[in-house]
Amino acid sequence: MIFDDDHIVIEGDHVGVRGLCAQFGVNEWPPPEVLEIHGMRLVRERYSLITDEERLSMSHVARGAVYRVDHVAREFDTTDLVPGSCCATCGYPIEATTGLGSSAPQEGNISICLNCGEPQLFAETPMGWTTREPTVKERADIETRASFIEASRQIRKRGRIWPGA
Repeated sequence: MIFDDDHIVIEGDHVGVRGLCAQFGVNEWPPPEVLEIHGMRLVRERYSLITDEERLSMSHVARGAVYRVDHVAREFDTTDLVPGSCCATCGYPIEATTGLGSSAPQEGNISICLNCGEPQLFAETPMGWTTREPTVKERADIETRASFIEASRQIRKRGRIWPGA
């Protein structure tokens, strides 16, 4: 059994995600030693030892489990960006982009800054790929997309991971 506030934290290089167990498909406590989510293999490092019976009698307590990224499936394709590429909003350095399959960036594809959650658009230059700030019209279109709204909300909720501006 899980409770509504039981949660999972995923840690790894450039990853710091927190969510409720139900969001990750976990429906029992203790959570499994290994999770496979979106092409990532996650290994449990530690978890709360509070049992279901103990938790029933407690208030203001939440159980948590920490997983680390052990493996990322090969179906992710990484494209390096031009050195010095950064978010136009916060200055966060952007070294590469990762997409599913062979989804290398295309001119005008949307990217979301992992630091501030603001939209960027991919742009091809003579030196290679970089990102640019969207125009007012492009931003208005992007900000109506459910996938952008949710991703941006999660990043902003988590808070910035780099000091920048």
